[in-house]
Amino acid sequence: MSENKDYIKQKFNKEVINTYKRIATEVKYKSSGLLAQINKYGGYEASIKYIMTDANTVDFGVLWEFQRLDLSIEALIIKQDYKSLFPDYILEFCENRLKEYNYAPNNIAPKHVELKKDLIENNNLTEEIKPAYNWNEVRISTSMWEDLFLNEKVFTQKNQDLFLRIYLVGGKCIQSTDLAIEEGYSEKYPFKEVIASLSKRIKAHTKIEPPKIKEEILWWNVVFIGWFNSNKSFEWTLAPKLFAAIDNLNNSNKIDTSKINLKMDTNEINKRGENMEKKPKVKSIDDFVMDLFADISTKEPKLKTDEEKIDIASIEQNINNILKQDSVVECNDAEEKVEVAYKQNIEDIPKKEKIDIVVIKQDNNTVTEKEKMDTSYTKEKIDNIIEKANSISSFKEEKVEIEKIKIWEDLKTVCLDYYGAICEVCGIDYGYTYGNQFERYIDIHNLKSTHKEDDNLDINPEEDLVPVCHNCHFIMHTKQPCYTIDEMKKICEENGK
Repeated sequence: MSENKDYIKQKFNKEVINTYKRIATEVKYKSSGLLAQINKYGGYEASIKYIMTDANTVDFGVLWEFQRLDLSIEALIIKQDYKSLFPDYILEFCENRLKEYNYAPNNIAPKHVELKKDLIENNNLTEEIKPAYNWNEVRISTSMWEDLFLNEKVFTQKNQDLFLRIYLVGGKCIQSTDLAIEEGYSEKYPFKEVIASLSKRIKAHTKIEPPKIKEEILWWNVVFIGWFNSNKSFEWTLAPKLFAAIDNLNNSNKIDTSKINLKMDTNEINKRGENMEKKPKVKSIDDFVMDLFADISTKEPKLKTDEEKIDIASIEQNINNILKQDSVVECNDAEEKVEVAYKQNIEDIPKKEKIDIVVIKQDNNTVTEKEKMDTSYTKEKIDNIIEKANSISSFKEEKVEIEKIKIWEDLKTVCLDYYGAICEVCGIDYGYTYGNQFERYIDIHNLKSTHKEDDNLDINPEEDLVPVCHNCHFIMHTKQPCYTIDEMKKICEENGK
């Protein structure tokens, strides 16, 4: 019995890893939290720990949004093949969560009515607590918002539908009860999870820092201003520049709103919007700084004496003189800085031949005098110059190679962060097999390379790179062109692996 359970657990471990890969490839979503847990604990233990976390709640919301709850860890746990591995409270938690979001592959006993009443009562209490209105807006320009909104890798079609509905009713003071009557937005809609996922994609594309209160990240505040308590208690207004962007797109017919049928009470929402300015505000850091220095900013600084005045022209002249020193060399006995001009190629200069050196004296950037002076260049000096030139050339080549290595390492890091240290061919998990300290030692295979992995760096690390273990990678390169991933998998299957 114990051996059978171990076999089922190993099978479950592989399916968890495969589920992560399917989420990454089919949904185009990277569940970094799940990957970290898999690498640290293995699939079985990771699943038990992960389903109760906030990170999984966000992942679950994303899968729900894409209608792919079949790829959730909860759906995997309640499969008949694996139920025997988990305690009853885990199974009950997974079944109830899936049912709550209308995914019920099995017959599930309904929740107690009393529990629902408690939730309603608690929700009514929280709705009475309305925090100060957060007016802070992230620093994304209107034109950037336009590009982001049209990019379906950022704003999915469902995201666009939600934001267009909010836009069409004025974009101000939208509450959960307003949206609940709209088609597709029931009272169970996971607004927090969906908006958090959207805002993370926005962050990835724009590199902005999302707003925070203490250590809590306000993901909703990336796209809205307002306040948020829970999925059933919030009041959101579209970020002004995002509203302007949607308005521009609508007016230029780049988006179609004609098929959206609204059920919301526009008059009630507009009344709330009229009183927006009276809502208590949460001040931003910028507001605080502006208040602090309000008096100072209105005053012009005064210099006490003529000696304290800055001679800008003199400073610019000094800077120009310093910069020009980089392009000149010292003559043997000359005090002046000179520019060296060769009359012919160095190789053709016989020993002891003299070279003309032009001395240009400058005064306020105007040439006032030109004169020639002789300096002897021996073969030894010329050899030294050639050696230095070769050193510079070698250094430049080495610098290019170092840059190439750095780019490759950065691409590998993105690939590993996306897929994890799991071989794409045989499925070995480096973190699980060898420990966390060795998980980054797995090889990375470049699908677009011709010979060496770094001979083509014009690639997308999430599409063109795959983690492959050392053994599989070695076999792949035993022929040219190398075996493909599919060919390697077929080899493994034919040999019972």
